[in-house]
Formats: sequence, C-alpha cells, structure tokens
Amino acid sequence: MRQLPELPIDILPNILDHIEQDDANTLFSCLLVSRIWCRLIIPILWRNPFNYANYLKKESKREEKQSKIIDVYISCLSADAKKRLKDRTDIKILPSLPSSKRFFNYPKYISSLDDRRILCAVWDWKLKREPSIDGHDVYHLLFALIRMFAEESQSLHHLSLNSCFYDKSMDRKKKFSPKDSFSSLSSSSEKAMIETTQIVTIIKAQGKSGYLTEFTISSCKYGLDEIIDALRSDATAKSLRNLTFIGCDFAQLSSSQIVTTVEFFSRMESVLFRMCHGYRGEFLDMLEKKMILDHNVGSVETRAKPRKEAENS
Repeated sequence: MRQLPELPIDILPNILDHIEQDDANTLFSCLLVSRIWCRLIIPILWRNPFNYANYLKKESKREEKQSKIIDVYISCLSADAKKRLKDRTDIKILPSLPSSKRFFNYPKYISSLDDRRILCAVWDWKLKREPSIDGHDVYHLLFALIRMFAEESQSLHHLSLNSCFYDKSMDRKKKFSPKDSFSSLSSSSEKAMIETTQIVTIIKAQGKSGYLTEFTISSCKYGLDEIIDALRSDATAKSLRNLTFIGCDFAQLSSSQIVTTVEFFSRMESVLFRMCHGYRGEFLDMLEKKMILDHNVGSVETRAKPRKEAENS
C-alpha cells in the first residue's frame, strides 16, 4: 500500500486557522498529535478563549470554563501586579510557576480585547473561586488583566473599551500605570473613566503592529476628536476596516476635523453609529455625499459604507 506523504508543516497553520471557532473539541484533540501541533494550536485557542466558553449551553459549565480561563490569566500576572492585588484586595492569588517555567505566555496571543466580556468572566470566577470578595475587588482584578493584555498582546485585531465602569464602592481617584498602553485610570463617585490619552496610547501602540482591524468605542463624551485623530494616523489606518461608535458625542469635532474625519470614514468598509448625538449640519452633509447610509444618521442605529463600494455591490 502506497504511503501518503507527510503534510508540510508550514501549511498547517493555514489549515488549523480554518477550523470553526466553536469546534474547540477538534482543536483540543489536535493538541495531542505532537509538540509541533501543540505549539501551533495553543495560540489559536488563546486568541479569544472566552468565545469558546460562550458556546457551552449549561450555565454551570460556562461559569467553570470562564473561571479556569481567569485562573490561567491570574497565574500570568507579574509579581508586581499580584502584590498590588494582595495589598488592595481580599483576593487570594493562586500560586503560579515562574514565567521561565511556563510553556506559553498566554496573554500575548489574545486578539480580541472586550472589557465587558472579560468582566463577565471575572464575575463568574468570583462566584466559583472567591465568593466572599466584593465588587471593588472584582474591578481591581479586571483592571489588572486589561493592563496585562495591553502590555503583552502582539496581535490585537479587535479592541472594544467602554469608557465608563460603574462601581459605587470606588470613590477616590487612583492611579493605574502599565508601561505602554494605559498610564492612569481616574475615578470619581460612581464612575471610573479611562482617560482619552490612554486610549490614544493603546491605539498608537497596536496600530504599529498592523493587526488592528476593528475598533469600538462607547459612551465617549470627551476626547472623541483625539481618538479619531489617532485612528486615522498612517500606521493605524492601513489595517483598520470597521468602526463602531456607541453613545458618542460628535459635537466635539471642529469644522476642519469634520472634513478629515469624514474623509477617513469613507476609507473604511463600514462605520456604525449607535445612539450617538451632537451631529452638526456640515458633518451630516459631508457624510451623505461620501457614504451610503442605511438609515438617517439621527436614527437609533445607522451603518455607513463608502458610496462607490456600496453602489457597485
């Protein structure tokens, strides 16, 4: 019987990339084939690990899965991050191997950073692992994880940050300073808001990698002009394809910024406006000239596509 030739190792990543995201069982089975396959599949499984947990139908299984994911990420926190959590919270940090003994640096593989999804996972972890801690501690852990992802990720494709975190137990301003991505987090009374300058820093850092293809921002009342300027920078704009604005105030844009912003939007595959406000007449006029809108911009939700592309489809 004729023996089949071995599969070239360099095409394996392309094949594995096409396995459906909800088919985690197949990917886990492939882990056991060889060390080479394991090294190829771990980055795929950890690009968006919370996604696999969402496919579990039983809530108890989903909670346990999310808790295990958070366990792994906690073990990857730096010694300084763990010390800060120990000093400021009642969380009992799980012991972990030194980074030199871990086979993989799991945080660096994450490609989709969505603070709301991570927050849900942290709450599941709390229920399973640390039921006695309060919401204050949950948010401290959330901020530590987001900071770690921002520092470690090497292939961030999707970034979604909600500018407001509600936590009534946090009533004093506190500093939150990772190396390159966020340098401070301010809080007052019931709301903690990620400062615009730190979001801009993240955009610039990830834009240089050429992997940032989607960007979502919500509840942005101040600094939207600075964020858009960072998004349309040469490094970021080359890879960016889809933008989503939720509850943002466009009144911040000056006349000159409106021209450059609409021109930038027209180079995207799509721009979604959801429950936004503050549109000026000149902004609406220019947007309608450059793009096809599926609804009036004042509607609850409007998607805009480049006029030439939309007319040809």
